[in-house]
Amino acid sequence: MAVKSLRTKSLQAALRILGSEKALSRRLQVPAADLARWLRGEAEPTQTIFLRTVDVLVEHSSVNQLGDEAGPSDTSSRPSAHHSAAQSRRTK
Repeated sequence: MAVKSLRTKSLQAALRILGSEKALSRRLQVPAADLARWLRGEAEPTQTIFLRTVDVLVEHSSVNQLGDEAGPSDTSSRPSAHHSAAQSRRTK
C-alpha cells in the first residue's frame, strides 16, 4: 500500500474544494496532465505548486470560519439569558 504524501493529500483536498481537476489546474496554473499525475501520487508537485495548493485550503478554511462566526452560533445580537429572564419578570 502506497503512503500518500502531504502534497498529494493537499492536492486531493483542494480538488474536493474546487470540485474538478479542470478548476484546480486553472487555479494552480498547471497543465491538467501534470495535476493528474500528482493526484495519483506518481510524481510530486514543486514547492511553488504545493504553496498554491495550501492557499486554496487556507482560503476555504477562512471562508468557513467567517461563515461560522456569522451563523446560528453567533449570539452577539441575541439577548443574554439574564436579559431574557429580567424581561420575562417585567411582563408578568
